[in-house]
Amino acid sequence: MIIKNISEIEAKEISLWKYLGEYSVYNYPSWETMCKQNWAITIDNIRAIEYFGLYNTLNILIGNFRLHNTGEFILVSLALNPSLCGKGLGNELMNAIKNQSKIKYPDITKIVLEVRSFNRRAIKCYQKNGFKIENIYIKDTLTGKDIFFKMVYYSA
Repeated sequence: MIIKNISEIEAKEISLWKYLGEYSVYNYPSWETMCKQNWAITIDNIRAIEYFGLYNTLNILIGNFRLHNTGEFILVSLALNPSLCGKGLGNELMNAIKNQSKIKYPDITKIVLEVRSFNRRAIKCYQKNGFKIENIYIKDTLTGKDIFFKMVYYSA
């Protein structure tokens, strides 16, 4: 597996990924809408610093993640290519996140992510990779209110 920063072309590809059923809440709006709303993934200098892709040896984009340094912890957002969900690649993505966090921010040992409470397959993957539920809360989203778990990992 290879980790590298994502380009605008790859960011646009990610924005086209479509999840089915209840997972459709993770679908991005159009690239044009994201640009108008100043989503971080559309801003070149932020994307160059915070966004990474995980690629297989055939240079196929398996997933992507954002490492946002808050000063206190690394806030992670991530997505697995929907055509590859359910194939055990979530563990590869989680390992990439932990490894890249350690390389990029060696002095910050706390990694935080949030996940919707219904997403049991993601929660199971995160727990398998050392993340623990620290808080449960309701949050306003683009699709309405939802229950989220804040999950935390502490690196050594």
